[in-house]
Amino acid sequence: MTEEQIVRHINDRPDSIEIGTPSKGGTIKVYFNAAAGFEETKKLIDQALAARIYTKGEIEKAGV
Repeated sequence: MTEEQIVRHINDRPDSIEIGTPSKGGTIKVYFNAAAGFEETKKLIDQALAARIYTKGEIEKAGV
């Protein structure tokens, strides 16, 4: 029996920005679509920064 697969690659966030430095708490890379508007980009960056703050707190609680 022959099986056929269809693979679709959707790149709806072709742009990226890197925030932070590896030696000072790590970096976050946020992928976004610059043409989609600033509000969507701001939301994605805010979510990434919130995740970074959460992660830093968890690492400190673990004593790492």
